[in-house]
Amino acid sequence: MSGHWVDASEKHFSEEVWTAPSGDSMIGMWRLVTDGKVRIFELLSLKQEGEGVVLRIRHFDPSFVSREEKTTPVALPLVERRERFARFTGPAVGSPGEVTLAYQREGETLTGTLTKGEKSQEFRFRLRKEAPRKRNAPGQRGPGARHRPGLSGPEKAGRASSSSARGT
Repeated sequence: MSGHWVDASEKHFSEEVWTAPSGDSMIGMWRLVTDGKVRIFELLSLKQEGEGVVLRIRHFDPSFVSREEKTTPVALPLVERRERFARFTGPAVGSPGEVTLAYQREGETLTGTLTKGEKSQEFRFRLRKEAPRKRNAPGQRGPGARHRPGLSGPEKAGRASSSSARGT
């Protein structure tokens, strides 16, 4: 499941990214962009808990306001696992019934099937193969450089000493 998975059409762009397993967990994110604007973000975690694995999901609007209550993410225990297949099922948050999310990997395609009650949605992603990154010549600034256009001298020094949005 780890990798960068993309579904792109003329009107929308959907991507899901999963890290490789590390320790007892994996972490993922999903976003949907329609007509050039983000519509929803999800943060996902897979974590070993006791004898099983639990998928936890948080949904966020474009302003990063959570849909779920602070203490109640969607929690879906792993109920079925086969080679290249996993199914998670648990209670819906904010509505009655159950939610099932199943993942099936076939080669370079990852299919996610979300079922809520009688309704199912299928999402098909293709594995995105990143092109090798071009290295910059010595002294040349690249996209990863920490330069902030428009800030210089004392203004730049003042911004650097103030706390960031992360509180660091």
